[in-house]
Amino acid sequence: MPPLYTKIIKDNHLSNTKSRRTLFKILNQQSQPVSIRRIVNNALPFMNKSTAYRILNVFDEAGIINLTYAGWKQTVELSDTFKGHHHHISCIDCGQIIAFEETHDLVEQLRLVSLKYQFKATSHSLELRGICAHCSQNIT
Repeated sequence: MPPLYTKIIKDNHLSNTKSRRTLFKILNQQSQPVSIRRIVNNALPFMNKSTAYRILNVFDEAGIINLTYAGWKQTVELSDTFKGHHHHISCIDCGQIIAFEETHDLVEQLRLVSLKYQFKATSHSLELRGICAHCSQNIT
């Protein structure tokens, strides 16, 4: 287990159970945000559904995961602590989610918006929604 995971578990006075380690490993194998249902189903050989849902709730409260929405669908991924800060592009047709890193120019634009509105930003997230190239080809 990554030392940071162990530290977060300890700092939140949580037990480092086998089920929690297993669910963290499942989350760590994902390259993009996935539905909660998919994570729970992947965990079923190792734990029951209610345990998986409880662990996800604990992970959310501890900052181990981010729960986000792709359209109306809630997805889950490891937090920026483990995967690095990034944003998402999501297709409103097929549901595909693509993570992308922010550029220096984007960070600068966000800083300028904050200055313009005299707002001290402490964090940000960005999601672009639209139609992916594959789905665009299928539109008649």
